Formats: sequence, C-alpha cells, structure tokens
Amino acid sequence: MKLADCSETEQIELAVLEQRIGRVHLRQRLGLEGEHEAHVFRRGTHFFHLENWYSVHGLMRAVLTLSGLHGRGRRNALNIQRKDNEVRLSRLPATFDGYTLL
Repeated sequence: MKLADCSETEQIELAVLEQRIGRVHLRQRLGLEGEHEAHVFRRGTHFFHLENWYSVHGLMRAVLTLSGLHGRGRRNALNIQRKDNEVRLSRLPATFDGYTLL
C-alpha cells in the first residue's frame, strides 16, 4: 500500500498507527500485506485460492443442499434463543457485578 494511493481517512489512520507502533514496524507490516495480496491475486501461479474463485458460494450452497445440511443450517440460524448463564467469580471487581455479555 502506497501512501499516495490512500484516501484522506486512510492516511489519518496510518498516521495514528505509525505513532502507536513506529514507522519501521508499520512499513514492514504494509510490505508484508502488499506481498500477500500480490501472491493471492496473481493469476496462473497457483491453482486454488478462495479469494479468486467467484463461484465458491454457489458451490458451497449446492454441496450443502445435496447433503441436506443447507436447510438445517438455515433453521438453526433462524432459531435464535437467549440463554442466561450466571457465573460467580470471587475476585471480580464490584464495578463488574451484574455485567451482561451478549
């Protein structure tokens, strides 16, 4: 990723990240990400990468439908239930007493 290719918002975010982790580490990280993107989206150098296979969603749906799991998965996704589990922790600070996690 080159700084000139970034939007104004991305440039601000990169500046904040640079202050947090340092310029050298940021440049190394961006270099690694760029190399990975170049490898994944390069055509003809490897056979199978899900990022490059546009019909993977259709194939997955077909396989799940043929195996009978597609309908079951949809039913499970629509069957939302709320379960309350009370956890007692002896060393929990008082500020977290009654705290709820979803």
